[in-house]
Amino acid sequence: DGGDISSPPEVDTGTVPDTVADTATVPDTVTVPDTVADTATVPDTVADTATVPDTASDTAPDAGAADTKQPCTLDYDCPVGLGCKSGICAPFVPECSKSKSCASGKVCIDGICLDKGMSPAAGKVIFNEVLADASVDGDPNGDGSSHKMEDEFVELVNVSNATVDVSGWKLVESDWDVWVPRYTFPAGTKLAPKKAAVLFGGGDAPGSTAAVFFAVSNAADAGTAYGLDLDDGGDKVRLLDAKDGVVAVFAYGKQGGVPAVSDQSLTRDPDLSGKFVGHSLAKGAKGAVFSPGTSVGGVGF
Repeated sequence: DGGDISSPPEVDTGTVPDTVADTATVPDTVTVPDTVADTATVPDTVADTATVPDTASDTAPDAGAADTKQPCTLDYDCPVGLGCKSGICAPFVPECSKSKSCASGKVCIDGICLDKGMSPAAGKVIFNEVLADASVDGDPNGDGSSHKMEDEFVELVNVSNATVDVSGWKLVESDWDVWVPRYTFPAGTKLAPKKAAVLFGGGDAPGSTAAVFFAVSNAADAGTAYGLDLDDGGDKVRLLDAKDGVVAVFAYGKQGGVPAVSDQSLTRDPDLSGKFVGHSLAKGAKGAVFSPGTSVGGVGF
């Protein structure tokens, strides 16, 4: 905005009042036109070299908000703990939390509002680790070939104290507002307490063990040719029981839940109970960027 030009202050050097040239003091009796500068017309709101917003200085935003003015395209362009909102880094706000309730008739699960009346198995099998951006150093599925889609994975863990029969359960992903099946558990599949199920986007999965069930996304379903198809910048996946009841949900980035990360997985910290963080930031990870089928430290659950 323009300043009061009737009696501009005297300046030493460098600071340019809205309508006064750098090197001259203007007496009270001199009328100064709105657009006088040394060699060029100066708009009302121009200082030395930059336009000055009404409520901020040239060099710094409001106190405590320095990180929130950083431009971005995706969440992982921002500092840890911030997300990308409307092209600017800002505090990431999940859809719901302990202090932010869901609408009536819905329940908050991992930052997402879901309809009540979920699967009876809800909370027994959870998302523990998800690798959406598989452009990582290493070979998560262990098939000898690094691939940005085939090495994507979802890790589920039975956190209950009883074996859960997951026959016919489906992992579905939101694609153009349609829930597309990405994997269906075969009949007879059971997860013992603390047993994990890791579903890769493609390639060859490791052989299953007593502790981990490994599989490739819809390897037996020719109708789905895109692996897990997880969007680096944000996506939403659900685990449904055999009657399509929601068992668990995971959302990140532009779809809510937690901020997206690049070149590493999102994992709970601590495993099985904590909030999701970039894998390398989890306690005990020692710099590792993924750990399918194990804790962040590379051992069983």
